[in-house]
Amino acid sequence: MCDHKNAKNNAGISLIYILLMFNSSPAIALPLNPSDFFTFSGSLENMLSYNKVGETDAITTNISTLRLHGATFLWRPWLATLSSNLALSYTIRENSNSSTGQDIFGDINFNLFPQSRFPFRAFYRKSNSQIEGDFTDQNITSTAYGVSQSFITGSTGLNLDYRHMIDEDDSSFNLANNRSTRDVEDSIELSLSTTQGAHDLSVNNRFNYIERTNQIVSEDQMLHFLRHNYRPNSNLTVNNLFTYNERTLESSTGTENNLKTVQLNSNTFWRPESMQKLRIIGTALMHGSGDLGDNQIGIFDTVGLTGQAIYQTTPYLNFRGQVNVTESETNSRTFQRVGAEYTPADTEVFGSRYAYNLFGEFSNITDEIEEDRQEMNLRAGHILRHGFPTRLGLVQLSATQRGSTIADTLGKEDYTLSHSIGMGWNRNVRNISDVLQLTLSDTRRFTNQGDDSGLQQAILHISRNHRIDMNSTFTANINVQANNTLNENRDDSLNLNSSISFNYNRIHLFNVRNLRFMSELRYLSQSLFEIVNSDGFNDNNQYNVYWQNKLFYRIGLLDLRLTTSIGQTNSEFNNFILFQIRRNF
Repeated sequence: MCDHKNAKNNAGISLIYILLMFNSSPAIALPLNPSDFFTFSGSLENMLSYNKVGETDAITTNISTLRLHGATFLWRPWLATLSSNLALSYTIRENSNSSTGQDIFGDINFNLFPQSRFPFRAFYRKSNSQIEGDFTDQNITSTAYGVSQSFITGSTGLNLDYRHMIDEDDSSFNLANNRSTRDVEDSIELSLSTTQGAHDLSVNNRFNYIERTNQIVSEDQMLHFLRHNYRPNSNLTVNNLFTYNERTLESSTGTENNLKTVQLNSNTFWRPESMQKLRIIGTALMHGSGDLGDNQIGIFDTVGLTGQAIYQTTPYLNFRGQVNVTESETNSRTFQRVGAEYTPADTEVFGSRYAYNLFGEFSNITDEIEEDRQEMNLRAGHILRHGFPTRLGLVQLSATQRGSTIADTLGKEDYTLSHSIGMGWNRNVRNISDVLQLTLSDTRRFTNQGDDSGLQQAILHISRNHRIDMNSTFTANINVQANNTLNENRDDSLNLNSSISFNYNRIHLFNVRNLRFMSELRYLSQSLFEIVNSDGFNDNNQYNVYWQNKLFYRIGLLDLRLTTSIGQTNSEFNNFILFQIRRNF
């Protein structure tokens, strides 16, 4: 009898267990495997670096970091999710001022109803540039936390966001750059976006309060943006942006600076359906600024309106007209312009390709400050290109000439004439690609006002890209540019700029899988020669030499990295070594 009752009880318990396991209702189903609702990963790493800049003391930094990442949801993913990244670090820094420290970095992110129309988000984040592997002379610790609430209904979205941010730069360990700063910022942002037919409207309001310890300055700032886009079809587009900015700066001495600015930018593009060759473009700029106590801030102190029409009769010929009106508190200026441009297709001349371009424009300018005038602007240019293959590769030659003139009814005359020749050569042979480009140009500007000038340029570019085999590549780039500036009113000057870089990449180094090597050698130079007279000059030379090597190796969940670099900036040497080992789990 007892056994019969036990059997009935066991059968009932088994039935209840089966119903709980296989019931389709989400309110009853229970996850039995923790990995179904919780993920966890992490790593343990150690970074050892050596950094020496110039004559300052060498800095040795050892950072041990334990990183943990976890993510889960509360009951169901649609209800709430929680994720966190945690970094526990211990730092030993040795130089003339040795120090040790430990800290906790990471972030926590909480989302409530993430897939709904009213998601809520909250976060806390603390990071450090040294922990993230930035071994420059900066040691920036950033702390931020905030909340965000959104409401989404159909084509309308509303979002309210609050953030509190603290940035601390404690770089006093570097004797060459002794500083400590702290910036605190509170930010509240309210944004609204909606779409109604062909209209897109978005409103953004932001309130910032910033305290800067290094400058002993506090700052209040309000930013308001209103954007409106209208596009009923492909022939009409209207974009409007209204901005209002109110800013207050206050120093520790009590000095206060108040400024508010209002601005409207508008742009319209229209192409008639019955006349596709015609394009109408209109722009408007309205700007106003002043002190907070200025009652005239509501009035735009500068207004600019521009209308432009372009009619393209053929693919090579177009006519354009433009009207611009600018009104400000100090000046009123208008101009009307009409012009045409003709650019025919290339033609063949004795086996070469020839092309030319013609442009003319007439302007009528009315100005309250300057005298009214009419202005003529003419430009013309042509280019001859010829290419021919050789046994060593493809050679391309080009010659260009451009000229322009501007003259007005007030007697101004301005002529510009430029010439350039170019020679290019490229070759592709199996896994090697070579490029050489040389350009020589001379530009002269002549005026009737005694300020003639000129610029002579020589530009040389050489590059090689070589795939040595399936696992290694080599690239080289050489760039040299010389600028000779000519001026009647001051001494001529010659400026030389050069850059040379070599890069070598190899995967599976020594035929070891997941062992990768990268090397980069770079040289930058800038020299300025101020020509005093024909037999003497002053030289101002700046240069930078940099050689960096990186070695990466991965075996299973273990990552190894070694970085070495040596460089020189002018007369100052820089040495850097970084060894990093990470075990993921």
